[in-house]
Amino acid sequence: MSELLPCPFCGCEPELIEYESDDCITLYVVACTNEDCNMTVDTGSYGNQREATAEWNTRAPMSYEDLKILLDELGVSERTCNVDEVVDDNWEYRVWTFELSCGHDYESTQKEPPNYCPNCGCKVVTE
Repeated sequence: MSELLPCPFCGCEPELIEYESDDCITLYVVACTNEDCNMTVDTGSYGNQREATAEWNTRAPMSYEDLKILLDELGVSERTCNVDEVVDDNWEYRVWTFELSCGHDYESTQKEPPNYCPNCGCKVVTE
């Protein structure tokens, strides 16, 4: 059986609860063990431990906007990769080389650097 992920709302450990339905069928549900958690999501009841665990461990993907809000709330600044130098000496082929602070050189036929560094994945800033 897979390990249960922490509660997505409070981070506490969940528990797998086995109970018998009115029809005498054994069912499983996963619930947060924190009594103060305001988790209101019902993950449902499942006929086996594997299904209950899989449903609990399913997480919705986070949007970029939600991630920025979360990082701001946590006081974490966005990681960036700076353009250290732009080398534009290859006018014959119209290729610009951007030397990035992570040590990666990025060549492009565009005069603008990429939005995100192909080496480290951070947002590229030119300031």
